[in-house]
Amino acid sequence: TFVQLLINLKQSNKMKKILLILTILISTATLAQRTAESKYTFGFGVNFIDNSGTAKTNFFETDNWNVIPFFLAFTVERKMDKNFKLNAQFLLNEYDKDNIQNGGKIEYNATYTSVNLNALYTFDSHFVDVDWFDASVIAGAGAMWLDGIPNQTFNTGLALDFKLSKMVGLRLETQGRFAFEKQLLGNNHIVHAVSVILPIK
Repeated sequence: TFVQLLINLKQSNKMKKILLILTILISTATLAQRTAESKYTFGFGVNFIDNSGTAKTNFFETDNWNVIPFFLAFTVERKMDKNFKLNAQFLLNEYDKDNIQNGGKIEYNATYTSVNLNALYTFDSHFVDVDWFDASVIAGAGAMWLDGIPNQTFNTGLALDFKLSKMVGLRLETQGRFAFEKQLLGNNHIVHAVSVILPIK
């Protein structure tokens, strides 16, 4: 009977270990799912600015795009409901004197800083609803500084989100920035960004 009791205890410990492992796995999966479905996300990436600025410009002529090859595009985003999101964005870049800016050349590199608040409406579910892809239209406003000279912009564009996993996404984004003060060097321009999107809560 004593031997049988030891066997029962051993089996009981095995069962406890199995239940503990199952509990940890289930808790981890639940936490991952909650995190992946978070209302808040953080994005970081690279931004490209097209400020060549003439009506005849080829918008996909990348030779004149301004870029600093570092992660200098940052976003914090809150999902309000299934289709609507609010997005705060910070960008840092530089207008390169070797590129065409507003149809001509500039004498020196000019630092570009931008802070924006945008709304995104996700519309792809009206046509094809798949879990791994979202397409959103963008509208918002921003404040920008070019070498410290301020201007304000109205923003509109398109964002394409690709869900690489439950925890990681990739966003391709293009925005037209329409400046309030047209006579300044930092006036109308196009911003492209490639960003990694991660849940933060």
